Amino acid sequence: MSKFYTVDRSNNIDQNMVFSLQKNYSDHKIWTVQDIYDEEDAIARIEQLYPEGLSFHGIQYLIKECLGRVFNSLDSYLNGLKIAKFCQTSSNR
Repeated sequence: MSKFYTVDRSNNIDQNMVFSLQKNYSDHKIWTVQDIYDEEDAIARIEQLYPEGLSFHGIQYLIKECLGRVFNSLDSYLNGLKIAKFCQTSSNR
């Protein structure tokens, strides 16, 4: 059996503890970008990359943290483009 090591900052792990994987993501907010990436797309990609599921740690840092930052940044960028395009067309009137 393989041995893995971790740092437990939250003090939630006991020796010989078994980590379970979750495949139900409906309890979590899945970030989306309007007209580009919806919740089904995000879940399909997660299931493609991690067919056996995600650990608590994986859900925490991939779904709750990472996707939120990526999609918020992308959404902000796209909204910025929309605003810039609107400002450009408004000034040409």
